[in-house]
Amino acid sequence: ICIADIFGKFKEGEGNFKVSLASDVPSLLSLYEACFLAIPGEDILDQALAFATQHLGSGNKIMNPNLVEEVRFALLRPIRKRLPRLEARRYIDTFNMDDHQSSKENSASLLRFAQLDFNIVQRLHQEELREIQQWWVDLDVATNFKYARDRIAECYLWVMGMYFEPKYSQGRRLLTKLIAVMSLGDDTYDNYATYEELVPFTEAIESMQLDTLLKAYLMEAKWRDEGYRPKLEECMQVSLVTTCFTFLTIVSFLAVPEAATEDTFHWISTDPTVLVASKTVCRLMNDIVSHKFEQERKHVPSAVECYVDKTGLSEEKVVELLNEEVAKAWKDINEEYLMMNRQPNVVAAKPPILDRMLNLARVIDLIYKEDDGYRNSHLLKHYVVSVLQEPVSLGV
Repeated sequence: ICIADIFGKFKEGEGNFKVSLASDVPSLLSLYEACFLAIPGEDILDQALAFATQHLGSGNKIMNPNLVEEVRFALLRPIRKRLPRLEARRYIDTFNMDDHQSSKENSASLLRFAQLDFNIVQRLHQEELREIQQWWVDLDVATNFKYARDRIAECYLWVMGMYFEPKYSQGRRLLTKLIAVMSLGDDTYDNYATYEELVPFTEAIESMQLDTLLKAYLMEAKWRDEGYRPKLEECMQVSLVTTCFTFLTIVSFLAVPEAATEDTFHWISTDPTVLVASKTVCRLMNDIVSHKFEQERKHVPSAVECYVDKTGLSEEKVVELLNEEVAKAWKDINEEYLMMNRQPNVVAAKPPILDRMLNLARVIDLIYKEDDGYRNSHLLKHYVVSVLQEPVSLGV
């Protein structure tokens, strides 16, 4: 099946999509969502996305208030980029029984079950977070590491986004603590010590087999202190490592028995396309929203500054181009899902592996979509409250 032939039916003689399609908002919304499943080479879906985005955001009169909200939220974050747990809470809260009149009794029972299930799993998440917070308090981070960000709830949200299911409880505990400690390390390299002080620090903990990551941190600190502006390719080679994406992905497999195989770890060690794409989403989205703040203090140049240096383009244009690179990376992730059956040596493990990397990319979209949500933690407060603090109302 040729996707160009399928979507070509919706075009006019001039090659543009038929304007009449814009009047059917539910179908237009479905087209919009489908475009985010594109893979490299499906240029017609780029055209369809531009068409759907333009007309959905044009202020067309939509009588159904629920549909208005669906369109608004889809334009902010399409389904492909939504975290399953957050989407479940949103869907439960906005579920309208009037839209399901034909099966109202069954819908009511299903809604009740979803509400109870959400609250039961939320209680488990709350217990895990309390345990992790106590561990964090016992470390007395606020006193011992005054320069560091105190973001334990946000770290847990990050990990819960990767896997929320009860069977991964031990993995969430381990990975949240690991991310919190790595965040301390990141702040130490970025904000606290000089390059000379960091050299012995790095050497002291290289025995933990984190040398690739720590050496990348050290290289960034060296560039910062020397005022060196790396070339874009040089910058990306190092900064993709300091996303910690590879390390966190590998550790996350420890809680997924079907993924923790020799074939899986060999495959991930080859730096496959899906991993590079996920790291690219993380690095570029982070740099786009945080580079201005970081450059106000002594900091290594981000991908934005390096791209400006390379091309001479304006910062605004560079950000536009980097966002296009993020969109291309998402297409690579989509393609890997379609290709998984072509690599039989790890086929049994790849679905849960890809889910980890997909969900971690979704977490990045949540945190860095419009601003640096990790630095400005108030931007994530609503999400933390909705999935970790407030239970779903069961009504009467």
